[in-house]
Amino acid sequence: MDDQDVSPVDGRPLRLDGEDWIRPHLVRAASLAPRRALPDAWPSQSRLAHRAKQLLLRTPLRELFTYRYRFMFSPSQLCFLCQQITNTAEVPGSILEVGCAFGATTVFLNRHIDTLGIDVDYYAIDTFAGFTAKDISFEHALGRHYRYHNEFRGNSEPWFNRTMRRNGVRRVTSFRADATTFDYTRIAPLRFALVDVDLYRPVLAVLENIYDLVSPGGTIVTDDCQQGGRWGGAYDAFTEFTKTKGLDAIITADNLGLITKPRPNV
Repeated sequence: MDDQDVSPVDGRPLRLDGEDWIRPHLVRAASLAPRRALPDAWPSQSRLAHRAKQLLLRTPLRELFTYRYRFMFSPSQLCFLCQQITNTAEVPGSILEVGCAFGATTVFLNRHIDTLGIDVDYYAIDTFAGFTAKDISFEHALGRHYRYHNEFRGNSEPWFNRTMRRNGVRRVTSFRADATTFDYTRIAPLRFALVDVDLYRPVLAVLENIYDLVSPGGTIVTDDCQQGGRWGGAYDAFTEFTKTKGLDAIITADNLGLITKPRPNV
């Protein structure tokens, strides 16, 4: 039996199942840190983790473990979205997120729903493979010649669902689908919808398909409503839709387009 088959601490044989296989590596990593010698007994889990972390900080791997802001919305925008969920808490219908990417915003909003203590269905729709070829071609035809092909491609529905489970989010139902062709009547009525699909064709299609399904008093928020640039298609689609419907094109919180479904006159 070579030295890789026994514990470097007490010399006992190692199993290849459970946690035994990683302990020698953690112990060796800890021994490289400028700390006092390891005791004869196994170090506590917290001490092992601390020493391994100290070693990782000295390597390029630290970028994988140090915290980064992972939201595509600013803090003020996240607060605005939470406020929309609060404002529509008494409106009949479910919550819809079109364009959920890796699920960071989905988890955040669902934590807010937990604090409100409301019982509501939450649906998340995405291709989970980036933009469609038709949507990209349409942007290029409009003169926006950006490289959209690689955006959001490193994703999958199972990965998104696992993120939900890991964060204890159980109310979310995901659909792997093209936002322009999905049958939204399956999940109607809606109380709040977040439209975050960035490009002209899918944004316009979603707004046209869901507006009549939103309950009176419900709201729709469209992201990236900023004229020009890479995501200018979202702005063009939002302003075109609101003009067609005779609605005010309200853009707030930097670049969030807001539509509130009018309540019937009493």
